[in-house]
Amino acid sequence: LELGLAAEEEHSRIGRLCVEHDIYWLVGIGRWAALAVAEAAAGGLRADVVESAEEVVSLIRPELVAADVVLVKASRAMGLEQVVEGLRADV
Repeated sequence: LELGLAAEEEHSRIGRLCVEHDIYWLVGIGRWAALAVAEAAAGGLRADVVESAEEVVSLIRPELVAADVVLVKASRAMGLEQVVEGLRADV
């Protein structure tokens, strides 16, 4: 939310970088994240857009294994600490 006029290009760039760095799965929330997801999907990555932090948790938690690494990145205003808390529950 802090990228201003660069938001569209930078979110698209994130999707391309995920492809370039062979990220397994990109899950995005919101209008700008949908750009990253579209770029990632176009590059053959598994990529999903959801509407809430709760949906992120319910989507990816069943597939997590002990060795997985999850990067949660967003503007502070998105409140994605809920994703971290949801993924860490009962671990």
